[in-house]
Amino acid sequence: GGGGGGGGGGGHDSGTKAPQACVGSTMFTVDVYGEWAEGDSECIVYVRDNEFDGYFGFGLEVEDNELDGDGYLDLVITEFDFDVQGDVEDGNLYFDWESDTLGGGEMEGYVEAERITRIVE
Repeated sequence: GGGGGGGGGGGHDSGTKAPQACVGSTMFTVDVYGEWAEGDSECIVYVRDNEFDGYFGFGLEVEDNELDGDGYLDLVITEFDFDVQGDVEDGNLYFDWESDTLGGGEMEGYVEAERITRIVE
């Protein structure tokens, strides 16, 4: 397993960036063969002057230190699904994504998860 943090940003259909961020910790579990990683996270999403509870989830295939999979962001009132790509470097996970949002905007984000331990209790 490991923990890390992520962030994101997005825009709306006028083409300008809307100030937004999702900040929180992430916990991942990697299978014993190192071929699959999954994790989730809770965060607070800030969009302009509004706060929303956000829930992320990720499922990642690991092959030759490359990550490929999918993820979602659940904002309780709506959910966004997206593809995820990244890599493993020195046991740490790094991946990012881009996705369309409501109103024709874009959301992009990343996760940097540092391995804390190889032991799961």
